[in-house]
Amino acid sequence: MITQAINRIHRPRLIELSFSTKEALNNEADRAIRMVNLERAMRRGVNERLPVSLQFQLSDGSIGETQATVWGIDGDKLELKGGKILPISAISNIEF
Repeated sequence: MITQAINRIHRPRLIELSFSTKEALNNEADRAIRMVNLERAMRRGVNERLPVSLQFQLSDGSIGETQATVWGIDGDKLELKGGKILPISAISNIEF
């Protein structure tokens, strides 16, 4: 199995990135789990001010990862501490 390198990205640099417009997860069950985990991450961020690790697909096909505090979910976008926005469809993994 070939694994792709993960690029660690500091949260302030997120505004410089171009995220994939393709869905990062292949099936509906995985997307439902992602939403449950994002809601959990938001509660953790708002109530406890604790960050999570987010992995996401970039427009060039690479995978990025950042540590961030989730403030909110607005439709198809995730709002992070500091006002950074991430498209939910680009997120492939959330780690607590």
